[in-house]
Amino acid sequence: MSGMHLTQALRRGRPTMGPVRLAAAALVLAAVLATAGCGDAAGRGKDGEDTTSSSADGSPTSAAREQITQGGLAALVVDHLGRDAIASFGSYGDEPGEVYVMVRLRGSGRADQFAVSVTSPKQGGREVAAMAKCPTAQQRKRSGGMKEFTCHRLQNGTTVTSYLVPSGFSDDNARGLVVTGVSVAPDKSTTIAMYESYDKTAPISVTEVDKLLSDPRMAWMTDPATNEAGNSLQIKKLRG
Repeated sequence: MSGMHLTQALRRGRPTMGPVRLAAAALVLAAVLATAGCGDAAGRGKDGEDTTSSSADGSPTSAAREQITQGGLAALVVDHLGRDAIASFGSYGDEPGEVYVMVRLRGSGRADQFAVSVTSPKQGGREVAAMAKCPTAQQRKRSGGMKEFTCHRLQNGTTVTSYLVPSGFSDDNARGLVVTGVSVAPDKSTTIAMYESYDKTAPISVTEVDKLLSDPRMAWMTDPATNEAGNSLQIKKLRG
């Protein structure tokens, strides 16, 4: 993704589409956590306790690895939310170092958007470095604005942060909310999931986002079987 493209979109104050919009949300979270003073709290959860995950080893089950595809991302969303919850998948086209899909969930508002994005170590690094460690409860209190906050570390060192913001992200969304999450691997590859609702309801919860991002297959380099599972899923080419 072009850093200049993102900067220009933010300066103009306009709602952006696809990966630019998604990355902007991640940058906002990174800035909030950096201001809160994240630094020495790796593995801390809602109240600052150690919550290193024991249910996942943080790596795909197969020894083979390949770059995740749009189909692979879509297959993981289906695995976690179920086919009945999904109306369609779409994409505006990947940027270098990034793979993402837009997901239309059944029951979502017409203007709502849900996107899942994985970026390479080279693309992820600097913008999300603050999210590589969990904040303490005191640091979270200073940041404010985040509800249902959860942060934990997988056994391979990946940090997963998920939360809800009771306001919209886009300039034209004064009455909505955002359910979002970010996972940062030790190599700085990054996965982001963001649902923006234009009212106070959302067909996806913080818990569901957290489980999706905690899946060890949700990574820049994944199990080939994950990509193969997505070959049968239709991903529409979107215009924007």
